[in-house]
Amino acid sequence: MTVTGLQTHMLRAQRLQDNPLDPFPRNDNFDIMPDRQVGQISVTESMSPLLGVDLRTKTNASFKLNYGMTR
Repeated sequence: MTVTGLQTHMLRAQRLQDNPLDPFPRNDNFDIMPDRQVGQISVTESMSPLLGVDLRTKTNASFKLNYGMTR
């Protein structure tokens, strides 16, 4: 998982500065304001190997075949 654009919530910082006794400042909808704002989150899944075959002959020659996916 990759998180980009992590910023301090400036409106929350302003409300804390205006009223330092309120530990949980709220927005106009009376929701508790988060400490940080996240710009973007990317989640990448890797299925490796999704399908795999390992073969070994009597003469100890080995063959490997793998198929994987990323989404």
